[in-house]
Amino acid sequence: FSLSLASCGGGNTPPKPAESKPAPVAIDQDNICIVSSAADAAKTCKEGEKVMFNPQSWGNEQLPVIFAGFSCDLRYAVALTNGGVTCIYKAPAMFLSAANGAKK
Repeated sequence: FSLSLASCGGGNTPPKPAESKPAPVAIDQDNICIVSSAADAAKTCKEGEKVMFNPQSWGNEQLPVIFAGFSCDLRYAVALTNGGVTCIYKAPAMFLSAANGAKK
């Protein structure tokens, strides 16, 4: 039994550039930012801090899921109920873009 491996590119293919990964954010387990909207979280919470979302109104079970999708660092655990969310905060790119534009 013999095995032959051949290369199609002749060995001259340049290596792919390394993907840039965001710098890890330090997780703050000592503080919690309590908010009732994603806009409040963008104004008051720090990335890596625990955030607890308690909406002012009840009955829309999609609100906690929407908040988690926009404001939680989904690399970490998310505690989700139909009444709220607790997770590690990550500012959504759309809020970061708006905040950076306002500072210029």
